Amino acid sequence: MTVLEFNENLDAYTYKHAEEATYDYHTNTFDFPLVHTHKDYWEFTILTDGKILHTINGKKEIYDENTMFVSSPSDVHCFKKHNCEKVRYMNISVRSSRMDEMSKFLSIDLKTILDKKKTYYLPEDLIYHIEEIFYKINLLSIKEIRTR
Repeated sequence: MTVLEFNENLDAYTYKHAEEATYDYHTNTFDFPLVHTHKDYWEFTILTDGKILHTINGKKEIYDENTMFVSSPSDVHCFKKHNCEKVRYMNISVRSSRMDEMSKFLSIDLKTILDKKKTYYLPEDLIYHIEEIFYKINLLSIKEIRTR
């Protein structure tokens, strides 16, 4: 079986500034059945509509809406719609170096915690708040986005 390895999960603009990028986000309405890994980032997938069959490290799980599942750089995974016509999810990708910085700041080992538990239920109001933040960020022009 061929496993794809993604070095970055970046759009065209961000790719030009990849050294500065520590996170990325996007919303999708399709499944991703290609088995793959993420070389240098963690992926947080928040399922907002439909059901997904997620295969991670050979183990299959079915997730309902309002579920967030986590994939680390060492995970091999793919996901597809499960018994539904539509699916919608948000992906938030965070570089490993940023996870290290957050762990140090919070004085906890985020990577170990997230490697042990990969699935979380999120209340609808929290998901709405996350989407609202995405929406506001997308309204900003490149000049308004704060950079280093």
